[in-house]
Amino acid sequence: MTALLQIGAVSKHFGGFTALDQVSIDVARGERFGLLGPTASGKTPPRTSSHGPPIHDDGRIRLAGREHTNRPPTTSTSRPCSSTA
Repeated sequence: MTALLQIGAVSKHFGGFTALDQVSIDVARGERFGLLGPTASGKTPPRTSSHGPPIHDDGRIRLAGREHTNRPPTTSTSRPCSSTA
């Protein structure tokens, strides 16, 4: 079964600091998935890149079988993902 959300080898760097290093996550349709961690632990880049404007430096993101790695921010308004602060 193909995952609904596939985050593959996503990396995010802030200057010389690596916030995410090759993070991969697959979430199946109907599955509930959460990212937990302390402040500044790197939860926001994969979450935001999966359903908002892409903010990651490297890696790939697929949502419902569609490539979303380099899409413009205007295409992210009707995606089936949500998040809470």
